[in-house]
Amino acid sequence: MSTTYNDLVSNIKSWSGRTDSQTINAIPQFIAAAQTKLDSELKIGAMSKTVTYNTDSVSIDMSEFMTVDSVTISELVGTATSYADVTALRVALANRPELAGYDFHYATNGNNIELVKPASVTITGYQKPPRISQGVQTNAYTDAAENALLWYGLAYCAMFSRDSDSANSWSAMADKEVQELNAVSDQFKKTGTAKVKRRGYF
Repeated sequence: MSTTYNDLVSNIKSWSGRTDSQTINAIPQFIAAAQTKLDSELKIGAMSKTVTYNTDSVSIDMSEFMTVDSVTISELVGTATSYADVTALRVALANRPELAGYDFHYATNGNNIELVKPASVTITGYQKPPRISQGVQTNAYTDAAENALLWYGLAYCAMFSRDSDSANSWSAMADKEVQELNAVSDQFKKTGTAKVKRRGYF
């Protein structure tokens, strides 16, 4: 079952029992805080995305991803290494063609993936959903983690209202929901299968 931004605002008003304008007017901030909390805690299928970059650059901006699960370079499984090694391979390839077999190596540098040479790159990882608001009614959290989103929103409302008991209760409920959602996601990944082209080196 999914929800919407408007439903969340209405439910937080109703479940919190608050009627004072200061708290009611702060509900958008509670929802924003709940989304930020979920960014660091939740890893569900609705957040997992696969993006292919066809680029003539050796540097790819990955800022849209919070975490990266896999990198495929020219249809081969990428191997993570240090930025220094990637830089060295870039230089060495100019003089030693036999090192071309190592062009599947990559390094992370801030928000970027650094390649040995330009190539088609496919990245799978978790993306931060767009923030919900009056103008954006749904996202991955409203579609697949509506209870956790509501309960974290209520927890922040209770903190704002200095009701520590309620804040702890709502947070505990949300934490449990996140754990259960993550467990289901982990189980799916463990039982799933994937076929990936690999290259032998020895």
